[in-house]
Amino acid sequence: MSSPTNLSSATALAQTCAGKYTQITGSPLPDDVRTDLELLADHFLGLNRLRELLHFVPWESFSRNPNGGHVAVADFLCCGALTLATTTNYDTHIEDAALQLGEGDFQSALDGVEAGELPDRHRPLVKLHGCHRRDRANTLWAHSQLDGNTAIRERLDRTRTWLTGQFAGRDLIIVGFWTDWDYLNDVLSEALAGSEPRTVVVVNPDAPQVLQQKAPALWTWAHHGETDFFHVREGAVEFLDNLRSSFSRGFVRRVLDGGGPSFASLFPRREIDDTEFIDSLNSDDLYLLRKDICGCSSKRSVGSKTPDGTMNLVGAFILAVVAAGGTPDGACFCLQGRSIRILNCANRLLSHVKADFASDLGVAHDCDTVVCVGAVDDHVPSDLVRESEPRTIVRQGWDGEWMTHESARERLGL
Repeated sequence: MSSPTNLSSATALAQTCAGKYTQITGSPLPDDVRTDLELLADHFLGLNRLRELLHFVPWESFSRNPNGGHVAVADFLCCGALTLATTTNYDTHIEDAALQLGEGDFQSALDGVEAGELPDRHRPLVKLHGCHRRDRANTLWAHSQLDGNTAIRERLDRTRTWLTGQFAGRDLIIVGFWTDWDYLNDVLSEALAGSEPRTVVVVNPDAPQVLQQKAPALWTWAHHGETDFFHVREGAVEFLDNLRSSFSRGFVRRVLDGGGPSFASLFPRREIDDTEFIDSLNSDDLYLLRKDICGCSSKRSVGSKTPDGTMNLVGAFILAVVAAGGTPDGACFCLQGRSIRILNCANRLLSHVKADFASDLGVAHDCDTVVCVGAVDDHVPSDLVRESEPRTIVRQGWDGEWMTHESARERLGL
């Protein structure tokens, strides 16, 4: 998967750099390089002054503003829905998105060797053209750098070897990226040598004839042999956010299906009327619901690609709340005038759950009741468990109610 800077962003970046250069130095630049990022880089490279150009790049714009597409890729890498992702972008939007999701130690790689050494907490993100936070001097801006920059050439060679093994026999999604950069074509061709990708999905709003004209080598590769080819004419952000929503809905549906037998045993007087309520939730609310089903606080990202048996009781309780007339309210449920959050707390002490999740309340979730499914009430105030932790405004100010699922059955009349 690749999600590079799009053409309009690249043009804007070239204009910004050229404008800053002219303003500071007073020296005009040729008209043809002022709006073409690669030509601009070639111009400075020909003068042996590429590092000077890097001083005019607005590096701050490459951080802190992830969109729904970046969040989707981060989510998929953290939970393992993606085996790996590659990008030609220098930005850290995917890393920043992972941090927002709760993954505090998300690390990207600049080559295949680094990718193999990343922690097991998430799947690899490989940044083919470099990173604005790491080794800026060796970021890749133009084809011509491949001939003269040994560090970049060696880095790409290491990545080529690694990707050749990773791509073979995979389902590939190419998002937004469509170019005839020769070294990338070589990587894809070598990946085909032993085993073809099973599927290639190209997400790009351009017409097929435009793609074929723009990058004939890639077009030929994508239609190679027995590989199934699909062209989705959507923008990258829209496609990825929709894909994330579909993935999350599938996850929740499997949890509800798994909870069906427990629901029938525990709540024999209730009938399941409708489980289509999840269709009304957006990708962010669905993610929060997945976090609660997995028992993850705001300090942790979801690490499960598929549900497991520990989630069945949570599914049963969600079904019970909905069967009793509960309606979705973001990732929570409204029932009898209460806003209810349902957490997977299997085999945990209630006081420990309170300590871990108190910082979420009033921030990530706006609810007045937390049902801790599977928790054991040890009747110990959470503050006594962590006496050394400073009390916060959130922990002092939230006046809602914590319940085990057993007490909730009686209190909520389930």
